[in-house]
Amino acid sequence: MLSAVSLSALAFSVLLMAQSSHAAPPGQAVNWKMHENFSDEFDGNGLDSSKWYPLNPKWIGRPPSIFSKENVQVKNGQLVILGTKIDSSDPLYKLGARYLTGTVKSQRPIRYGYFEIKAKVAESRISSAFWLYDHSQTTWTEIDVFELCGKPPCSHLYHTNAHARTGDEISGGTVDNEWPEKFRTAELIKDGPIVAGLEWDADWLRWYVDDKLIRQTKNIHWHSPLFLVIDSEVFTKWFGEPGDDELPSKFVVDYVRVWQRAN
Repeated sequence: MLSAVSLSALAFSVLLMAQSSHAAPPGQAVNWKMHENFSDEFDGNGLDSSKWYPLNPKWIGRPPSIFSKENVQVKNGQLVILGTKIDSSDPLYKLGARYLTGTVKSQRPIRYGYFEIKAKVAESRISSAFWLYDHSQTTWTEIDVFELCGKPPCSHLYHTNAHARTGDEISGGTVDNEWPEKFRTAELIKDGPIVAGLEWDADWLRWYVDDKLIRQTKNIHWHSPLFLVIDSEVFTKWFGEPGDDELPSKFVVDYVRVWQRAN
């Protein structure tokens, strides 16, 4: 079995070379079919409202950044999520918001499949992320394909994670669990686009970079339909806050493609 260090080196060596996409998910013997309701090449004049929300209808973000529709753009065949600074004279500033970012959420949830994104990470400490989730007052399930920082010192790590809220036998309540795994790189990943994917089925979660497996986790908790999310946020304690020279940040997405097994 490869060590964590070996997996990390493998993940980022292929990550930095990822310039092209493959035509189908890993595992060519599996009969995959592209799911058009969740796939998007972003070739139109605006965000496809039959597929995406330009703002999460249930979540405005968390200070010091909040989401704005104006920070979600589609142009030149790409989805662009901006990170901008809020002026101190803006009423939002007094409420603790110092940055505007953007989020795109799928109109409907989906269960199982292969989920792939080709994107250029923002050259900023504002995050670039691709993930799946759903939650209510009592449940929370999330799979993070990646959450990335594109500026030193936090840009040397590639973050993946999975979350699940489960029952707590001791208290009788619930407990929030997470299974993070990160990979190191000796170089920044901002010099070119990355192609990252998640294969999710009833038995396994598998993370890929440029068609190469970097992580797999037994599927114990993730069996409910989840929404797709592409977004940027400011995590002060995790990545730090961006400098003025990092703004506006641009998380640029070439495509999102989703396949499911034909059966």
